[in-house]
Amino acid sequence: EEAKNFSNALKANAPLVARLQQLIKTGNATDLGLQKNLVSAVKALKEAVNAEPIKWNFTLIDNNTLSGTKSTLIADGDTVRAGSVNVTWNRKN
Repeated sequence: EEAKNFSNALKANAPLVARLQQLIKTGNATDLGLQKNLVSAVKALKEAVNAEPIKWNFTLIDNNTLSGTKSTLIADGDTVRAGSVNVTWNRKN
């Protein structure tokens, strides 16, 4: 279960990890916004090892819309905590 959570956390942060790898290779990892995102990503990855799996709870609104909540890890200032976010999915034509 820990490996699954860690793998999911890595996948969720794949664009950030790829960008960081590129910046590290070129020696340009000094962007303050990027450093802040890196710290958040590392905290999220550490928390993901022991976190509950991501859970989705949807209600069918109409033929094109799902609405509900996603239970996941949430950045909260300098910490990462379990929480829920509201989500809406609309069908693309």
